[in-house]
Amino acid sequence: MAALAPFGIEVMVAEDLSLIEQLHRFAEAELIVTPLGGGSAAQLFAPTTAAIVELTHRHVLLPQYGIVAALLGQRYRQLVGPTVWNRHPGNFDWDFTVEPAAVVRAVRELID
Repeated sequence: MAALAPFGIEVMVAEDLSLIEQLHRFAEAELIVTPLGGGSAAQLFAPTTAAIVELTHRHVLLPQYGIVAALLGQRYRQLVGPTVWNRHPGNFDWDFTVEPAAVVRAVRELID
């Protein structure tokens, strides 16, 4: 988060907000940086001018969020980081990392 501070990123913890509050936040978003997950579908409520950086790992490389972004006219990058540890047997439960410098580069590419 410190690396993204110059971009005015605000942290949103979805479970701390009602669904309506979450949708309002996405509807006003200019930039979304999010790990892969069910909440990623909220990009449907983001403006067509939004830039989206999705963070994921090699076990779950899903194309749908990139496709949705293309259909909506949103700028999109998917960053794939190395896996660290699998909490459960499913492929979705891997902990992973993404280098902050890579995230900053992706954000700059999308907003410049």
